Amino acid sequence: MSTSDELRQRQAIERAERDGWAALFNGSEYPCSYAFIKKYCMSGEDGAAPLTPQLLLIIDGSVYDATEFAPTHKAGLFIIKKNVGNLNCGEVFHRIHGANAHKQLEGMRLGTLVGAPAAASLLAVPSAAPGKGMMPVKKAPPKKKGFVVFETEQVSHNTKRITFAAPERLSLLPGGHVMVVAPQKDGSVEKRSYTPYEIQSTTFSLLVKVYPGGRGSGYLNAVRAGEFVEVSDPIEPEVDSQALLKRASVVLVAGGTGVAPIYTVAKHLLSVSGGPRVHLFACFRDEHDVLLGAQLEHLQEQYPGRLNLHFVFSRADLSRFHNCVAFTGRFNERHLADVVSAADAAVVCGPPSFGDDVVRVLGNQLSIPSSDVVVL
Repeated sequence: MSTSDELRQRQAIERAERDGWAALFNGSEYPCSYAFIKKYCMSGEDGAAPLTPQLLLIIDGSVYDATEFAPTHKAGLFIIKKNVGNLNCGEVFHRIHGANAHKQLEGMRLGTLVGAPAAASLLAVPSAAPGKGMMPVKKAPPKKKGFVVFETEQVSHNTKRITFAAPERLSLLPGGHVMVVAPQKDGSVEKRSYTPYEIQSTTFSLLVKVYPGGRGSGYLNAVRAGEFVEVSDPIEPEVDSQALLKRASVVLVAGGTGVAPIYTVAKHLLSVSGGPRVHLFACFRDEHDVLLGAQLEHLQEQYPGRLNLHFVFSRADLSRFHNCVAFTGRFNERHLADVVSAADAAVVCGPPSFGDDVVRVLGNQLSIPSSDVVVL
């Protein structure tokens, strides 16, 4: 730091202590001092509130005043407050924001950060080739791919909906999935696949069933809004949804959270005019375990002539399911015999034992060959 920068920094802090922080922000010569940001804009080590309400973000060595913008931030005011003074804020910002956000950010720029401590996100990687007497230059490790959690919601007694912020609409084929990396306390990692069942322009949502002692689901159950989660690029599904469009009648069977990929396949098949008739069986333990019930019933209302929706429960009160057919007992031949006369393809998703049983039932009752049954 130059002598003039040090002087400006010291004068800025002395002025703030004497006249209050407001005078600094009202002046045209505000010095973007890290010492000032740390002392006046960040929460104290004891959790005490910041001394000023200014929300200053450090991105790529520049300081941005997000105070006026923060209340309208799509991911919430909390995330901006959490990143005030964070030297690694730029890494997260670039990972989840697109061109519009970058353009908007420029209007908030105050200037170049002064007096920053050494931080990997602010230092350029040396470009000189190693020579005699020099240590080899280590390449920076590749950035992890992933997204920041936008919000979480408990949708049943053992299932959460986790919504992630995305810089652009996630490109995913029906029935496709992403792989979530769940780091463990012992240093190992667990990987679990989930299908985003709802994709918006800047968000997507997963359904996560939380198992007692589950290493993958336990990690996701604990994440909070604003946290980064490592997530793979979209992975293509095993089902060819375009080929299914050429069939006359398709049976879709979902067990538990397997309803997420089945729901995306159903939406795609029904959205295409002239597509197949769809018989969708959503299987749950009881009415308290129902997932995406409202979304499925909405599809039924949208496509009354093409979608036959059926809920199957191990045990349940069927009185609330007035818009569709509901059965009790484990999925079996009787359920198919009552509502499906013929079908020439099927897609199944659920626990391993569930999938095996359903494939057997489909073959016995509808004579659908195993080659025309896709198990996700």
